[in-house]
Amino acid sequence: MKNYPEIAQLASLRKQFTISIQVTNAVLGSNSWFPKVHVNIGAQSYEMYVEDEYEDFKIDNPDLHLCLILRSLEFYNDCEDFLVWCKQLGVDVADPAAREHHLELGAIYSAIEKQLGTINSYINDYDFELNAGAAQVLREEGKL
Repeated sequence: MKNYPEIAQLASLRKQFTISIQVTNAVLGSNSWFPKVHVNIGAQSYEMYVEDEYEDFKIDNPDLHLCLILRSLEFYNDCEDFLVWCKQLGVDVADPAAREHHLELGAIYSAIEKQLGTINSYINDYDFELNAGAAQVLREEGKL
């Protein structure tokens, strides 16, 4: 398989900051594609819901899981408000759990950014959505 600097950057970030991720059975509202995840960065712990449309958390690859966390944070930061966030993710705007989580993401984003620096998932949207390039390699490596 080809070497992708994006994958090396994710692995380096995960090791440098001692990042571990555990997926729970809890989901955001009735959204089965939105599991609650425990993220540990060094001694700091965070709980957040992360969109997992392609069921990537079922693949045993911690770098792929880190990519999902970072993509979720990037997406939150890119959305101009709660309504846009919900619409883009297919989340019910009337769900109080979604509203609460969205509010919590602001603090989580800031805290993680303070620890890691600029939030960057490294894998571009095109590759991730179409399962190409580095995203495809991350997914395949976890299935070995």
